Amino acid sequence: MEKNSEKDRRLISSVDFYFREGNTENFLKEAWIWAWTFAKGRYHLDEDSCSEIILKLVLDAEEVLHLFKERGYSNFPAFFTAYTKNLIWNQRRKDFRLKKNEILSDGFERFYDPRSEFTKEILNQTRETSLLVRNILSEMDPISSLILKLKHRIPLSLKEFRLFYSKLKKKKLKLKDYFAKDMEEERRSWLRKKELNEKLSRLYQNMQIHHFENLERWKISRRQIVEVCSAVTGEKSFKKIGWYLGLSEHSVRKSYYFAVSELKRKEEIKKIRFAEAA
Repeated sequence: MEKNSEKDRRLISSVDFYFREGNTENFLKEAWIWAWTFAKGRYHLDEDSCSEIILKLVLDAEEVLHLFKERGYSNFPAFFTAYTKNLIWNQRRKDFRLKKNEILSDGFERFYDPRSEFTKEILNQTRETSLLVRNILSEMDPISSLILKLKHRIPLSLKEFRLFYSKLKKKKLKLKDYFAKDMEEERRSWLRKKELNEKLSRLYQNMQIHHFENLERWKISRRQIVEVCSAVTGEKSFKKIGWYLGLSEHSVRKSYYFAVSELKRKEEIKKIRFAEAA
């Protein structure tokens, strides 16, 4: 078993490399394993919560390193342990708020598109079923699982983070830049859907005020808004995923449908009820 002192040494070395070369590559390689193991091993967070912590770390890596230097700390492992604990407690508070508000969630709640065929057929499930689905995905070809998760913005496992990192590196792209752009795309999609839903709500109100006058006109307007809303999706396109992974759109599409079909045909899923998970 590896000694903690050796892990400390590698982490410190990765920090020194960043301040010498200005590259977070070595730091992230050490830091995300450290943070994942700490969150899952000591605090027993589930995989999705661990993924949220790693994502936060990826986005804020340079800020964390500069904070350590600016405040004059001398022991980076101790500093990073405190930082990771803070991420863990924030994640626990978030999970607690979701449970307190009685939001039915499998950990993917902020990535749901209720009109998505995938959502209707695969992700409409209990937490128990969700765990089963994640286990099935973990047994698949890593690329197929990664494609499916990127498509629907499902939190990645540590192995998938590392695989995606290696693919982006070949295109000289950073994980931080990808996820920052992805979150902005998601935010714009959410705002557009919100705008359309408010427009539809105003349409209902006008209909009630005018006592069903011009009903046909109202139906046409309603249909147009619903059609536009349906076209606004939070899903990543196969073409974009293919570009990031260095694969053809056809290959990405093929791997995606393979992953979905694997979920549907699993006996464990069928026992729970096809309507719930597949």
